[in-house]
Amino acid sequence: MLEATSRAELDRISLLPALDFRPPTDDKPFFFNVIRLRALLKPLPDVAQGSIEGNLLATRTLGLALFASVLLVGVGIGLPLVRRARPSGRSNKSLWAALAYFAAIGVGFMLAEIALLQRLTLVLGHPSYSLMVVLASLIGAAGAGSLISDRLPLTRAPHCYAFPIALVLLLSALALGWHSIAPRFMAAPTATRIGFALAITALTGLPLGLAFPTGLRLCRSLHDDELPWLWGINGAASVLCSVLAIVVALSAGIAASFWIGVLCYSGAFVAYFLATRAPAKEPAMSESAASVAG
Repeated sequence: MLEATSRAELDRISLLPALDFRPPTDDKPFFFNVIRLRALLKPLPDVAQGSIEGNLLATRTLGLALFASVLLVGVGIGLPLVRRARPSGRSNKSLWAALAYFAAIGVGFMLAEIALLQRLTLVLGHPSYSLMVVLASLIGAAGAGSLISDRLPLTRAPHCYAFPIALVLLLSALALGWHSIAPRFMAAPTATRIGFALAITALTGLPLGLAFPTGLRLCRSLHDDELPWLWGINGAASVLCSVLAIVVALSAGIAASFWIGVLCYSGAFVAYFLATRAPAKEPAMSESAASVAG
């Protein structure tokens, strides 16, 4: 490593089949993590004995957390839905699109939340600040967005199509402009950095909070009998992706996690559009849902 003459050469020398000794960056700031995910189930080389064994234990614990999440989601959400809330024989394209929509916003929200949590940790300077400020404010802003969604005409055209597009554009702008904005606040006083974090979480949390109640309000008219499935799919996706978001950030970087979240919301927009195209044989819809179905 000492003989490397460029960053590219240093990265090539430092990346081993089982271990990753490349210097950390803001996109992958996990300087304690040197275990590659592909090596979790393989014996470590002799060079990894000692303190790296603790790193291996921590990373395998993350894998166990994912396994536990899958198991508990299957038992706590999947099994009750299969036994007590089966769709009433109407598994049409509109229902599948609605299920895809709620799964996509569940995955997208967790990916965006974890990415913001990790990025703002670098700005705030300590994980405890990030947990207290970012997590609380983001959930609070999303709750406020859910509250005001009742007063917005989001289930009627053209607003029902404008808000998902605006949400995707906002997340994309935040992803593209982060490296230009964040460094300006990293050396600021603590109060200023906290204010910056609150502004970012409010800007993203409010529109993120619109997605779930708006979709639920629309689907209440189209698929009232299947609402438990929509809730359950969203909850299962959120629980599983709370761990998967960390795995993606560890392996591909925080930016990748955020961009996958953007793709999920883009897919949710397509599913939202398809879900509004209810077939003619559906039960009578409310006036707002009928205007969306066009």
